[in-house]
Amino acid sequence: MCVGVLVASQPQSALGWLDYREDDARRVRELLRAFEEKGTLDSIGIGTVRDAVADVLFPGLSTLHTRARYFFFIPWLYLGLEHDVRAGHVGASRVLAVARDREVALMDSLQAGGVSQLGIIGARARAKVRTLPRDIYWGGLRRFGILVFQGPSRSYLEALAQGRSSRGNVTRSDDGDVVAGSLGAHWRPGIPSAPDAFLESTTFDLTAQEAAYLLERIVDSAPGTLLAELAQRRPDLDDVNQPWQVPVLGDLPAGVRDATHHAECFSTVIYGAQVLYNELLLKRMRTDAGGGSNEGLDVLADSVAEQRAAWVSLMDEAQREIDSWDRCDFWHLVQTENPRIPVPTLAFINAWVDAARADPEGALASPQMRSAVVHREASLKGGLARLTNQRAREQAEPPYGMEPLNFRWLAVARQLITDISTGMEAGGAHA
Repeated sequence: MCVGVLVASQPQSALGWLDYREDDARRVRELLRAFEEKGTLDSIGIGTVRDAVADVLFPGLSTLHTRARYFFFIPWLYLGLEHDVRAGHVGASRVLAVARDREVALMDSLQAGGVSQLGIIGARARAKVRTLPRDIYWGGLRRFGILVFQGPSRSYLEALAQGRSSRGNVTRSDDGDVVAGSLGAHWRPGIPSAPDAFLESTTFDLTAQEAAYLLERIVDSAPGTLLAELAQRRPDLDDVNQPWQVPVLGDLPAGVRDATHHAECFSTVIYGAQVLYNELLLKRMRTDAGGGSNEGLDVLADSVAEQRAAWVSLMDEAQREIDSWDRCDFWHLVQTENPRIPVPTLAFINAWVDAARADPEGALASPQMRSAVVHREASLKGGLARLTNQRAREQAEPPYGMEPLNFRWLAVARQLITDISTGMEAGGAHA
C-alpha cells in the first residue's frame, strides 16, 4: 500500500503563527497572499501539497519573491549595517530603525534607477510597509547558503544590536567552505561587492559576476532540482507557461523529469476539483440572485464553462500519462518534502484522483464528489466557506482558481532563471 493512501484520521490543527520558525512565518505570509489572488485561491485546501511540489521543483523560492537581485540587495544592506555597527556609526538602540530605513531607501533607489513599481517590494506602502524584503528573502538566502546565520531576521538584528560581531567562530565543510554559524560569520564569503551608491540609484539587472555567483549557490545548494538544471542550461523561456513545457526537459536527469512529471499530473487532475468547486459556487450564486437573468453571472458562467471544457480536454489529451501515473511515488515525493500533510488533505485528493482518472465528466457530476467538495471547504473555513454561507459569497469577488497550478513558475521561477540568464549573457558591471 503506497504512502498517503491509507492513514488514520487525525484532527486538523488551526492556522498558527510560530514566531520562532522563519519557514513557518514564510508559509503563513504565502497563505495570506494566496487569499488575495483570485487565480491561486485555495478553496479546496490542497495548498500544502502544492507547496511541497513547488519546493521540490524550485527550492528556496517563494510566491512572495519578485526579482533575483534581492538575493544581493539584502546581504549588501546588512553587511553595510554590520560595518556601521562595528565602526560605531550606528548605536544599538538604532539598529532596527536604521535597518528599516535602508530597506525603504532601497525602494527609492530602484525607482530612481527607472524600475517600475512592479517587482519593488513595498513600493506602494513605502515607509508603512509591514513585510520587508529581508523577511521575504531570508529563508531563500539561507537555503542557497548565502546567509549563514541560523535564525530569523529578528534574531539577527538583535545580535547586531547587542554588539555581537560577525567575526566569530564558524562551521566549515571538509573543503573549507563556511556552512553554518549563528553568532559567528553571518554571511557566506565571496558575495560580490555592492556597487557604489547602490542606495541612490539601482536596477534589477544582475551583473555577470552576480549572476555567476547566484547560479553557483543554486547549483551547490539545490543539485538535482529543476531550478538548478534550468539555471545552468538557461533555455529560452519567453513562451513557457508551465514548467513541464520547458524545451530542454527531455535532456534533464531522470529524477528531475520524474518530479516534473508528477507536478504535471497533479496539476492536470486537481484542476478538475477546482472546476467542480466553481460550478457549485456559481449554482449557489444564481440561487442567491433569485434564479433570473444576471449579466455578471452569465459572464462568469461562460468562464466556468470554458474552464470545464478545457479540463475535460486536458484530461483526454493526457489520458495515457494520467493512467500510468505512479501515485505512490508521487506521495513519497510529497511527504519526503513535507511529512506533515494533513490526513484529510490526503483523503480528499486521493478520492478526487480516483474519480477523475476513472471518468472526468462523471467526477464532475458525481453526488459523492460534490458533497466532498462542499464538506472540504466547510471543514477548512467554517463560517467563511462560500459554498455554505451566503454572506461569505456576497463578500467575495469571483472568479476563483481559473488556472491550473504551475508551482511558482509564472510568478517567480521563470523570472529568476531569466534574470540569471540575462546577467550571464550581458556581462559588464552596472549599479
